[in-house]
Amino acid sequence: ATLAAVTGFKLSDQGMAEDSHDLLPILKGDKKSVRSTHVHNTFAKAWAIRHGDWLLINAKSGYHSRVSKDWEKRHQYPEEDGKPVELYNLAEDIGQRNNLAEKNPEKVKELAALLQKIREQGYSAPRLTK
Repeated sequence: ATLAAVTGFKLSDQGMAEDSHDLLPILKGDKKSVRSTHVHNTFAKAWAIRHGDWLLINAKSGYHSRVSKDWEKRHQYPEEDGKPVELYNLAEDIGQRNNLAEKNPEKVKELAALLQKIREQGYSAPRLTK
């Protein structure tokens, strides 16, 4: 979407850059952010969603860090808790050390519903939202 904006190319509403966001306003210094929600899917059956300051790691299928256990121990990362979801407030815990899922079940439900909606509709680009 950014390159389309730079070149003046009109993206169609279907089949083109469904998850792309126009970052040109940021590059021009006009806006701080163009997206408040970002979906992550880097492993099969493992999804995460960041919405504002919150990060929900949902439907985990095991431990997926490429960082060594020794490094994590040295930097005081907690052991894998085996829970089905993890929730972090990145404004307060950028290192993702304190899983808040059990203390914030409503936030878990909210973010899980948003993730499901985006997955079902097949896009997150705001220009496609009617």
